[in-house]
Amino acid sequence: RTLQNWEQGRRYPTGPAATLIRILDAHPSLI
Repeated sequence: RTLQNWEQGRRYPTGPAATLIRILDAHPSLI
């Protein structure tokens, strides 16, 4: 549910979570 909130712009991840999101966004094959 948190990820849905981020996608909808309600909340933004911070710290390590933001870094992880960026890495997975740049390298979807890691998922």
